[in-house]
Order: sequence, then structure tokens, then C-alpha cells
Amino acid sequence: MKSINKSNPTEEVKNTNYRMHKGKKGWLVSYSLLTFMLGGVFVNSISTTPVKASEIGDKDNSSAGDEDAQKEADEQSITLAKQNAITTLNNEANSVKDKINGDVNLSAGSQAAQIAIVDSLVNDAKTKVNDATDLVSIKSALDNAVSNIKNSYQAGNVKPVSLAGKKKTTKSVTKKRPTVDRATTPATEKLKVSTYSGLSSFFKAPAELEKKAEAETTTTVKNSSTEENETLVASSQATTATTEPAKFDSIATRDDAPVANTNEASVAGDKDEGRPAFNDLLGQASGKTETSVNVPVPTQVTNPDKSSSVDVATLAQLAAAWNNAAVTYINITSDITYDASAIFDARAAGSSIVINGNGHTVDLGNKCFRYASTAASPITYFTLINTNYKQGFTGTTGTNKALLYMTGVNDGNHLVINVDNITLSASKTLGANYNAIRGFVAKGSKITFSGANRFTLANEIYQGASVYIANDSSVIMERTPGAITDDPGDDPDDPPIPVDPTDPKSVSTNGEFSFTKAAKGAVGEGNLFVMGDRSSNRAATLEGKPANYPALTGKVNGIKVGDDVYWMQDGFQSFIAGNTADAAAQYVFGQNFKLDIPKATKGAIRLVGTQSMVFNAGTEMDINQNIASTPIINLSAKGASLTFISPKQLHLAIGTETTAGATRQGIVSGAGTFRINNSSIRTWDGLNTSTSMPAGQYSGKFTNMTVTNKKVSVAATPGSVIDPKIMTTTTRELQTDAITPGKVKIQYIDQSGKQVGQDYELPFGSKDTPYEDAYIGKQIPLVSQDIVDHIPAGYMWALGKQIYAGAKADKQSGGAGLADKGDADGQANLAYIPMDTGSYTYKVYVYGAKQNVTYKYVDVNHPEKALVPKNVEGTEADNGLATANYGNTIDWTNKYYTETNVPVGYHYKTDAANQPATTLVSETNPTVVLYVEGDEQEIVPTYLDENSAALTPANPVVIKGRTGDTITIPEGPEIPNQALATVTLNGIPVSVGSTFEMPSQKDLPAEQKYTLVYKYTDLSTLRGNAITAINNALARVKNILIANDQFLSEAKKKEQNAEADNRATAAIAAINNATTVSAINKIVDDAVNNKESATYIEGAYVEGSLKDFKQSYKDLLDQAV
Repeated sequence: MKSINKSNPTEEVKNTNYRMHKGKKGWLVSYSLLTFMLGGVFVNSISTTPVKASEIGDKDNSSAGDEDAQKEADEQSITLAKQNAITTLNNEANSVKDKINGDVNLSAGSQAAQIAIVDSLVNDAKTKVNDATDLVSIKSALDNAVSNIKNSYQAGNVKPVSLAGKKKTTKSVTKKRPTVDRATTPATEKLKVSTYSGLSSFFKAPAELEKKAEAETTTTVKNSSTEENETLVASSQATTATTEPAKFDSIATRDDAPVANTNEASVAGDKDEGRPAFNDLLGQASGKTETSVNVPVPTQVTNPDKSSSVDVATLAQLAAAWNNAAVTYINITSDITYDASAIFDARAAGSSIVINGNGHTVDLGNKCFRYASTAASPITYFTLINTNYKQGFTGTTGTNKALLYMTGVNDGNHLVINVDNITLSASKTLGANYNAIRGFVAKGSKITFSGANRFTLANEIYQGASVYIANDSSVIMERTPGAITDDPGDDPDDPPIPVDPTDPKSVSTNGEFSFTKAAKGAVGEGNLFVMGDRSSNRAATLEGKPANYPALTGKVNGIKVGDDVYWMQDGFQSFIAGNTADAAAQYVFGQNFKLDIPKATKGAIRLVGTQSMVFNAGTEMDINQNIASTPIINLSAKGASLTFISPKQLHLAIGTETTAGATRQGIVSGAGTFRINNSSIRTWDGLNTSTSMPAGQYSGKFTNMTVTNKKVSVAATPGSVIDPKIMTTTTRELQTDAITPGKVKIQYIDQSGKQVGQDYELPFGSKDTPYEDAYIGKQIPLVSQDIVDHIPAGYMWALGKQIYAGAKADKQSGGAGLADKGDADGQANLAYIPMDTGSYTYKVYVYGAKQNVTYKYVDVNHPEKALVPKNVEGTEADNGLATANYGNTIDWTNKYYTETNVPVGYHYKTDAANQPATTLVSETNPTVVLYVEGDEQEIVPTYLDENSAALTPANPVVIKGRTGDTITIPEGPEIPNQALATVTLNGIPVSVGSTFEMPSQKDLPAEQKYTLVYKYTDLSTLRGNAITAINNALARVKNILIANDQFLSEAKKKEQNAEADNRATAAIAAINNATTVSAINKIVDDAVNNKESATYIEGAYVEGSLKDFKQSYKDLLDQAV
């Protein structure tokens, strides 16, 4: 027996004992223990110091040296902990960045955004670590940062697999990859490790942590022999394997379309497909009114064929190029003088040509262009552009004396002539009395004039079949240079400039255009004279040399004149002589037509058969006829008619104000019908004139006046009394006066039929407005910028289906009931200006402008989750639903929102609180929330043994929940003699207690459905591990607790060792008899942890006391004595 200091038996014990006193056990090693529990990153700070028993006592009694040493140790531990934490942060950040940069499914922008988040998290964490004052704060900052850094990596989406049997163009299944949270365990599950066993998982050096970061997806299952008191049972192995969040890099994203950047869907606006065409119409000058005529500039002018182009600078070069049928474009580069040696052959029929003079002068002398007969050829285009031509011939006759001529009656049947910015005048190269005679001679042809064209010649401009003058273009014909000014805006009342009647000495008495009937199929078929909007035609004979023909001579079978056209002719017989045309010819003149005839040498207008002539609203006409033997207007047949619709100003006179001529035929005569409406009229008979009697011999204001077979019928306006003699056979002069226009108002009607905003009254007569020149009967195109500019805010011009449904039946009921009944859908298109007391109201239908309306679906059970609708971009317009246009009402209860577009795996929650009903679309629309609930889902796990053979547990687990629920992976069911080894979710190892989000399992195709596999191993391994745990616990109790307790006597130690053996033996026997994992777990837990258990091994140890120790020594002394 060891010798004992009997004088002070406790002193030796104090000097050799560590601080293991009851209640103070582990006091000094608390930092070390905390360091271990913080994950092993502070291992360098661990220090242990043997303490003598004499130092046991209150802290106040400790020496200052011990306190300083402890403080220094603490400071060193914190410093090293900070260094290790920062190293861990850097390693973690680099690892995550490598994954982000290596993800080929992420765009460059997404990679940059995620890396920026990582950098921000690292910097924030470093600040918190450096500011920390204790190890707990460092550990907390580190753990939070590492978790956030890992979660900041969101893998790019792999191209999904479409749902089997369905071809989809919109998002049908959008599922996030399962996020497994290994740190989360069921609240009721007890950790199957003892206190000391659990510490083993924290003994890691920093170098080992770096390796750990590189193996995040690896599940680690440690053998019990690797570390003492390692986790004992399979379920615990699965729990403590790898604690990082799972990465499913090998699993395709569970969707069948790229994941949207937003969880909000947009309500589609109306497609508004007709808007571009409507906007184009707003910018057009033509085609807006019922009477508008559009004659475009020919494409041969705007886009000439330059496939074979030749530059010319001499007449010989010009002739050579003309004679070459392969040349398509002749480009004149300088003025060209006459060259008698140049020979112009007949160009081959079918060989179209464009000759561009570029503003140069070409003196042809007696040369001319000519074609071979085109009667049997394809259509041939002869185009002259921007050239000043000069020709010189003697006499006035001869069809070959023309700029272009073709001799036969059918030679021009397939010839189209285009004349753009051309002048033709006399060449004096061959002599002073040489003149230009004709412009173009090609019977059966068609000619189009564009730009500004002037012809100073002795005969007609054109002999052919049909004449067209393009929009905004002009034609001037004069028999003497300067007879007509260049300005087409001259006051039509001004006569032509007087010229020397002897210059030129040879002059024709023919007209301006001569028409011969075109054969069927000829390009000039129809014999039409057509003038586009805003065009003009002016022609004058030599002063003192009146023509013997009208300006338009021969078979003019139809005249169609557009809006705002000006026509002046002086010295010709008639304006229209219908007796040479077809008996059913029609002559129509657009609104605001201006006709000036200073001198007509025969009856100005003569209609026969069923011919009709209409002058639309706003006509200004001034005819002075210098012959009294015929009426100005002769409607010789009963079927003939002439109508003035709301003329602006008419002046029809036989003779002039200074040389009045008495007549017995009157202004209007014949069996036909003359009509005029909405006018104020003054007339004079005999030799009375407007100059001698300004107030009028007879006057009146009427809505309609008709003269048929010299009989007058008048419908006077209220308050106006009209003398029956206002129109008789002796009437020689008629003057209408402009009447103040009435009112036209615009109402804007929305898609529901309600008026929005106030009436807009058109400001007639206001300067610098489209209505400055307002006149009665004028057709105002309502498709105009001004009308659009007055549409109330938030609306636009309605088109097609946007128009209020009742518009078609209304037919613009507030208008005149003529051509102003609206278009096919009832939308306003034209307005008439009424007389002074009248008022028309037109309905312009408007539709709400596109607004931003968004909505999203929110899971009532998980409002924090972002749900993606099936169609982020709305298809309301395709489904006939209300669109996101101002003033529309969105019905959120429509099946489109409650079924069609609901995210996959969810259903509309009918009884959810605050479920929206409708939204009236306005300028600002908050995002609408529609509440949904996840569908009930089910995942049936698979159970396999270690050889992958199927197992059938008695009580299998079924994973149930709603889409979007967080599912905790439960323990595998008990299977006799089997222990759970691993759990895999979608092929990826996970831990029991980890969580994932329930997918829309029912909606996923078979290859994408979630799978959960529990794999088991034989129970013998588990038994061995359990017995080892029992033996380890027994060894610790016997060899550490009991053996090192110096207050226990040898007898007590022997007694407690025996009790510990008994308890361990009982536990091992129970383990060998157990057939389930849970039973083994409980036996081990009872033996190692459960103080209330009879097999609790540590319960055999009863700590010795000083009193007992003293008593034992006393007994020994007593025995010795």
C-alpha cells in the first residue's frame, strides 16, 4: 500500500488532483470544449493546465497570475478563431464562384449578379467576424455567412423535357430543384449521439475544412473504428453524414420551359393590329373623303429601271441610246443642242425606256421619239423625267410633228406614257417661224402627268385614249409663251396675260386633249380623264384666236376629278361637250373644285342621253359665256342631270358685267334635271347685271332648287320668300353667296357605349386650323390628326372589334344620313357641314390605351413562395377576354385566371379571404394577387436492401403534402433484421430530417417524378456498433470515472465496477435479442444517456466524498492501532 502523509493526508491529494471537484468539473477547459464544439476551426487555441486541488475555490480567491494567463489564452483563441474564420470564408467563396463560373446554363449577366452577391456576403461577414469579441459571435457570423454564400448559387436551368404526349409553347410545369436543408431535423427527433461521441465530429483542422468544401455533395459514413464513440446506428449515420445543403447538379430542372424572371403575369393588351395602317392613313393627304381621287406618281418615275443605263451628252448619243432596245435608262448629263445628223429610229415595241434630263435642255429641232406599233406587244412604258424639250416645225398639222408619235389607230394600244416635270416649247434653231406643234400622239395609249408640266405649242398636248394627272401635279398648255403664269395658286378670276395676237402667226384651233375611242384591251380603254387630289389643269388659246373645239375633245367617256382641284380654260368652245361621248358618260368633280372659264365660245356644258354631272360640295365656278344663243347648261335629254351639292360660290353669266347679253335660253335649259341645294342665290335677267344691281334682281335662300324642262321648284329655308322668276328662260346671270356653316360636334364614345370627355365642336373659320375653309356640304374626313388629338386622355381611336358593339346599328344617327353613316363597323369616317342653322353630331368611338396590368398567384399556405403562372405573357386577346386597355374591366373570376393560367400543381382558392373580383383598368394599376392552394400530392418511397432487392416493410412510409409544402424526410420504417443505410432523393444522397419542397408530382411526366429511396443493410453491423458503444461507455465509466475518483475506496471501486459490468452485460444481451433499429437505438440510449434506465452504465458510478474518504482512512487507522 502506498505510504500516506498522515499528518496532512489531504495535501498530497490537492497537489496531484485536477479540477474535477463536483460542481466545478470542466471549469478551466470550458474554452477548449467550446472550441471543439465550434467545429474544430480553433484547435490551435486549445490548452490544458494541471491544477492543484488547493486552487479549488471561488474565482475571487484565484491568483492574479492565473487570471492574466487565462485572459491571454482567451485573447489568443479569439485572434486565431478570426483568422481561421476569414480563411474559411475565402475558401467557401472561391468554391461557390467556381461553380457559378462553370455553370454553362447561366447567362453572363446571371453569373455576374450571383458573384456580386457572394462578394457582398463575404465582405459583410468579415466585418462581423472582425468586430466580434467572443468565440460564440465569431461562430455565429461564420455559420450564417457560409450558409448564405452556398445558397447564393442558383444553378442555371437545363432545357426541360416536354410533358409526354403534349406539345406546349407555354410554361406547364415549373418546379424548383428540391432544396434539401440538412441542418433541419424534426423537432421531436432525438440526436442519437452521446455528449462525448458528438464531439468527435468537430475535431477538424482548417486544412480538412478546405477538403470538405470541395466535397459538398459527398455523403460521408464513418466506420465505428475510425473514431471512438462515432455515431452508432444507421439512422444517425444518415443524419450526421454531410451537413451542407444538397446540390442537385446532375438533375435537370423540373420544368418544361425556361424559368421566368418574374412571378408576375401581364394582362395582354388588345392586339391592335390595324393601328399601323390607321397611322399611315392619318399622314396621307389623299384618300380621306368620299370624293377623293388618288392618282399616284408612276413607279417608272419613282423607281426607274436602271438595269441598263447609258449617260449621254449629245443628240447623236441620245439617238444611239434610243435606237438600242437593250437600254432601259438614259441619263442626260448636259444641255443638248440640235444635230441634224442624229437619226431617231422607231424603237422596238416592248422595250420600255426612261429618259432623265436632270433639268437639262434638249433641242430636238425637227427630230422626235417614235415607237414601232405596240398593238401586239407587251405593255411598253415610255417615261420622260425632268427635261426641257424644244422642237421646231412649220405649219400646225401633221401627227408626226410631235415629241412622240405613232401613226396607226392601234399602234399605241399597249403604250403607257409617263411625263414628269417636262416642258415643251419652240426651237428657233431651224427658223423664227418654227414652233412646237403637238406633245404626244399615240392612239389607244394612256398618259400620266406628274410634277409640273408646261407645253407651249400650237396644237394638242396629247392625242390618245386616257389622261391622268397625278396628285399635286399640274399641266399648263398655252399657245404663246407666258400666256399663263407658273403659279397654280393664281386667283382664278384673273384672266390670262394678254399677248400679241399675231404671235405665233400659225396657230391651231384644236383643243388641249383629243380623245379617240380605245379598243378593248388597250391600256387607254375607257377613255377617261382623271385628276388626282390637289392637281390642276390650265389651258388657254391665243388671245383673239378662239378654238373651234372644247379643251377636252372627242370621246371623253368619263371624268373623275378629286378634291381641291383647279381647272382653268380660256378661249375654248365648251367645258364639257357630252354629245361626242357615250350617252351614259359620268362626270364627277370632288369637293372644293374650282373652275374658271373667262370666255366660253359655245354652250359651256352640254349633256345628252343619261349622262350625269355632279359637282360636290364647295364648288367655286365662274363661267362667262360670250354667246347668247345657247344656254350655259344644256340638258338636252330627259335622262340627263347636273347637280350642285352645297356650292360655295357660283357665277354663271352670258356675256360679262360690262357687256351683258340678253338671252331667251336662260342659264339652264333642256328636258333634263338641274339640282342645287343649300344655297343663297341672286339672279338677273335681260341686260341687268351684278354690277348694275349688286343686291340681285331676284334672290332667295333655299335647301333645294330643281329646274326640269324650264320649270323651277324651290324649297326655301324658313323666313325666305323666293320669287318664281328667280330662274327663267331670260335669266342671264346667276350668283350664289356663301352661307355661314352650321355646327359639327364630335362625341367620343368608349367601348362600353359611354361618352368620355366633352363634345368637341369643330372651330369652323378659325385660322391655322383644318377648318379655316369651312363651307356648307363639305365632307370633313374625321380620320384626321386634329380629331385624334382631341381624344380624351387614356383612349385611342377604336378599330374593328374595339368599336362599341352598338355602333353598327347606330349608323352615325346624328349626321346627315348620306355618306357619313360611318364605316362597316359604325366608326365615324366623314362629316358633312350643315347650313347655318343645322347641327350634326358624330360619334368617334374610342378604346382604352394599353396599360400595365399585372397579377400574381400566391399560395395561401406559403405566401413567401414565388409561383410562376403558366403564361407570363397574357393571351387574353386570343381568348376573347377583356384586355389591359384603359376603361376595360378585368374579370378575375374568369376561368382563364382561375383555371387556365393557375400555376401547375395549384388550384384557385375560392374561399380565400381578399380574393379579387374585378379591376377597372386605369393609368396606375397595382399588382393583383390571386390566392391559390397547392394540390394534394403523394410520393411513395421505394425500399431496397444492400443488394438493391426490394423490401416490403409492414408499415411503409408515404410522403403526403400539398404542392409547395416543405417536406421533412422521415425515418425509414422498421424492417426486421434490417438497418437503414442511406436515403436518396431523385438519386442524390440526403439525410433523414432534411427538407425539400413538394413538387407537383401528379403533373410531372414519369421521367421527372420525384423519387425517394430508402436503402437498408443487415442489422448485424448495427449490433456490432451498438455493442462497441456499450463497451466504450463501460470503459469510460470504469477506467476514467471510477478509477480516477481518489475519494473512492478500493472496495467501493470494486463494487461500482461490478455494477457497471452487470448493466453493460444486460444491455449487450438486450442488443443481441433486438430485431429492429429502434429497439437497438433505445437500448444504447438507455445504457449511455438515460439516467432513469436500469441499464444506465454511468449510473453504477457514485462519486466519492471527502467525508467517506476520511472515514476510510479513519477505519484504516483504527485497524492499524
